[in-house]
Amino acid sequence: MENKEAPKFNPRYVCYARAHGKTPEAMLAAQIADGSHNRGFVSWNNQKMWECRQEHPEYFMYGTIKDHEAYDRWLEEHSQGVEDGLGK
Repeated sequence: MENKEAPKFNPRYVCYARAHGKTPEAMLAAQIADGSHNRGFVSWNNQKMWECRQEHPEYFMYGTIKDHEAYDRWLEEHSQGVEDGLGK
């Protein structure tokens, strides 16, 4: 049996940090320092889900993600670090 470590950060959080021009570690440190914790990530991810749903309604059902892999691929493509921090 392989001893695989769980990833340190959720891949969606990694996209969030990248969209803000930071590493996940730096993003987390900034959020802890300003007391916002994950509020920014949750808001950002909700916005990204809305954007993705406009382009790919087939990834969603009843307002929630049904194809997580497709959403994650889309999110990866749309989080390449834009000045406003919201990705593409």
